[in-house]
Amino acid sequence: MLSTTLIDWEGMGVNPQIIVENCNRVKGRFIPQNDTVTDEPVALVAYGASLRATWRELEKFSTIFTCSGAHKFLVDRGIVPTHHVESDPRAHKIAMLGEPQPGVEYLIASVCNSNYFDALEKADARILLWHILFNEDGVYELYPKGDWVITGGNITGPRMIKIARLHGYLNLHLFGFDGSGKHAGTHTNPVPLDFYNPIVIRGREYAVTNNMLHQTKLMFEDLDRMPEVKTTWYGDGMNQDMARNRTPKKLERWPLAVQR
Repeated sequence: MLSTTLIDWEGMGVNPQIIVENCNRVKGRFIPQNDTVTDEPVALVAYGASLRATWRELEKFSTIFTCSGAHKFLVDRGIVPTHHVESDPRAHKIAMLGEPQPGVEYLIASVCNSNYFDALEKADARILLWHILFNEDGVYELYPKGDWVITGGNITGPRMIKIARLHGYLNLHLFGFDGSGKHAGTHTNPVPLDFYNPIVIRGREYAVTNNMLHQTKLMFEDLDRMPEVKTTWYGDGMNQDMARNRTPKKLERWPLAVQR
């Protein structure tokens, strides 16, 4: 089976034709390293509030993936990631990136806003384009023949996990994967407070939205379908709590990516 992504194009103010425009302007493509794996420890950094307490531990990693506002958060503290992942198509995301950095591999989904690519191209950054497997057949046809399409119905952080695995990394150290609405710094499009509901896990209460809970479920299912991957969780949040106290399920393996 393949897991797909459902997107509210109109609600998010996104025209699928942006995919064609981005494919024409960006020549670099992400290619999965299916035959090469490594146990090198690699850090995957999301933008959850716990990152404020754990970021100094990132100094011991030579390979660091960031997503969303984690890129700017680390750069502002003198740590430059090796890779940055973005898949959110909304225009506000460029304000969270900060200054593009030389030597970083920017792995940007073809659905992202053109202003994201404008900023990266202005900085002469290295961009590798990848595609999201949407559940509309017509969108799939917008991708060039031979390009790789990454499966999954997840938000950017969990997609970063898949991309790291597709780079061949098996030893993943996860920072800032809190699963709640609090962030390590400013967010340019915060979720309204009345969207949150309390959930109690082992006596501790977390404030989350229904969508956050759904994405957490999908993230752990993705990990369960990659039993060869080892994860180490940093920080004190809902996802970390769940990760440290759950037994992985034995699920059928699904492809992480398919070639167009």
